[in-house]
Amino acid sequence: EHFVEKQLERSRFAVTSSRISRSACSTMQEAVVRRLRRPGLAGALLLALGFRPSHGLMVRPGSWVKASGRDLVATAATTADLKQAETQREDKIVGKPPIEVGEVLPFDLKVEVIKTEGDKMYNELVPLVNYFKGRKVAVVTVPGAFTPKSSTDALPSYVELADAFQEKGVDKIVVMSVNDPFVLYAWSKTFGEGASKLAFVGDGKGEVAEALGLAMETGTWGGLRFRRASMIVDDGVVKAVNVEEAGKFTEQSGAALLLSQLGGM
Repeated sequence: EHFVEKQLERSRFAVTSSRISRSACSTMQEAVVRRLRRPGLAGALLLALGFRPSHGLMVRPGSWVKASGRDLVATAATTADLKQAETQREDKIVGKPPIEVGEVLPFDLKVEVIKTEGDKMYNELVPLVNYFKGRKVAVVTVPGAFTPKSSTDALPSYVELADAFQEKGVDKIVVMSVNDPFVLYAWSKTFGEGASKLAFVGDGKGEVAEALGLAMETGTWGGLRFRRASMIVDDGVVKAVNVEEAGKFTEQSGAALLLSQLGGM
């Protein structure tokens, strides 16, 4: 009870009650994974389940959660509110320019992923090289898990075209975001079975985003984040890179453009 209350308070939620039973948590987790698609409500439930909020789930500050026994009542921003906030957000591009074609990825860095063994689930730091050495990889970067445009447009396009990427010789599609891996794992489950064809990796401190020149500062919205971008990387060498302009969402980072660029590779 104290842990849940502390997590919600840290995320600027006003908690009126935090008595959540083990069975209630299990019920809520199933709801998040199988049914909930609204970013705000999903984010609120994930926080209540103990996922770390350090990199900003999409729940508007001032929203509140009331939990009692097996019941959870959450009032969060609507999808329309969130999309408007994402569009109007003023981001500041920081750090060096984006990585260019012909450059090599920073293999000395690590990303964080979720590992599962039976009923056990744990996070693990994995060298970036593990995903790219000796492989052709499609990369998509997003500002955050559960963000509206990423959830409704960007990621679904990669899930839908995953087989087409494989036919073009792509070994894996890697999704990168400045989130902890537990949040990314929960987000991946909202895309159904098709998400198994994608690898969701967390860049919790934004080190990879900065090294790739794809970092932006979003201020109170969520701090340091990835810009929306897509890449083709062959054995660690960048073969194509596309970065969205401010206010754009899938023109450069969507799956269709990246798939078309594979034709000449």
